[in-house]
Amino acid sequence: MVPTMDVAEKIEEQIQILFGVLPESFWTATAVVLIAFAVFAAAATVVLLILLFSADENFFIRLIEKEEQPFRLTVFSVVKNGFGLFLLIAGILMLVLPGQGILTVLISLLFLDFPGRRKLILKILSSEKTEQALNRIRRKFGKNPFNFRKSV
Repeated sequence: MVPTMDVAEKIEEQIQILFGVLPESFWTATAVVLIAFAVFAAAATVVLLILLFSADENFFIRLIEKEEQPFRLTVFSVVKNGFGLFLLIAGILMLVLPGQGILTVLISLLFLDFPGRRKLILKILSSEKTEQALNRIRRKFGKNPFNFRKSV
């Protein structure tokens, strides 16, 4: 059996059907969501770069040597965890959208307080790829690379 339409015509027909079935408000809402994701990803990337450049070379060594602290519920803790949650969501979204998803998730873990946080951070930092990615970004902008303790 020979098809009467080629593939492009079939796709065009399906798009016209889709546009006819779904209301215009759906398409407006979809555009707003996509724009919000783009702004969200851009903001998270800017925050990530600011954090990468403001930290000194020994930031991760101090983090590794720092003792685990019990959870404190203060205004600072709420703000810090809220910001960490924002970065975590942005990082997860950037795994499928444009942006530095893995690095954003890593940075978000530094802000969130949860049981086993230190052990998870040490596991992530023991990866050569993580170290190379962080230091590549810092070198690109003229900053000294981070120091990592190799015996994690």
